Amino acid sequence: MVFSYQSRRYRPRSIERGFTLIEVMIALAVLAFTLPALIMTMSSQLDNMAYLKEKSAAYWLAENEISKLRLEKIISNKLPKGTTTETEEFSGRAWVVNTEAVEIDYDQFNAKIIQVNVKVRPDSTDLDDDYWLANMQVIMDSAPEKAQPKIPDAANNGGPNTQPGGNNAQGQPANPSRPGSPGTRPSGLPTN
Repeated sequence: MVFSYQSRRYRPRSIERGFTLIEVMIALAVLAFTLPALIMTMSSQLDNMAYLKEKSAAYWLAENEISKLRLEKIISNKLPKGTTTETEEFSGRAWVVNTEAVEIDYDQFNAKIIQVNVKVRPDSTDLDDDYWLANMQVIMDSAPEKAQPKIPDAANNGGPNTQPGGNNAQGQPANPSRPGSPGTRPSGLPTN
């Protein structure tokens, strides 16, 4: 009979052991201190994200209001007057839009100068009247908007003193030296 050197009863302890109770308690204590801080940070980030979403919507509304005022000035040449407060629906909620137009007196200008302040906040009864998420200012004057340059039509090729059909006042082609103008033939083509 052959005896083995190591029997089952005297096998040496394995190097791989489990955690001791003290190690587990220390790990739980570290987790107990860090987890609430992590949760508070995430909560703060979510609150900031909601605030920035509201602030972006408020600035968007303020820019829309300024665009409306500029279009009204271009179309009907009317400048805003006084203070107006409106409630608008945007992004699934009601907003208060306050527009205040103040005339600025400048003697060196012949135009009437208006400073327009646009303020926007959510429509809520629990908010202070001085709480505005967006506040934008723009200066407007009574001078008419500059006319856009006229685009020449295809018939007269945009040459000086041209009449419909591309001829000048004397009946000659508008610009015979310019390729593609009426009355000219592209170079290199045979003449019939």
